[in-house]
Amino acid sequence: MIPVTHARVSKTTGGDAEALTLANGVPGQLLSIILATDGGGDGTLTLATATGWATIVFADAGDQAILFYVDDSAGWRIWSLTGKAGPPVHT
Repeated sequence: MIPVTHARVSKTTGGDAEALTLANGVPGQLLSIILATDGGGDGTLTLATATGWATIVFADAGDQAILFYVDDSAGWRIWSLTGKAGPPVHT
């Protein structure tokens, strides 16, 4: 689980695929998630509530998502996606 109690979260993946989850935040909250170390497996983030998308896949070190929490109805929105080899894939 990705904590919602921090403004920035650095993640390290292991050798296997990893399921990441994110609970609802508080209205107006910004959250930056970065893949600091790529252990070989991808980290797929699924959120409790989101509008317009369902997942983000963190595959390479440096992949970063900045998310904005609107409210409990709209949930998380993507503010930006960046990465060294290209932005993380989202669906």
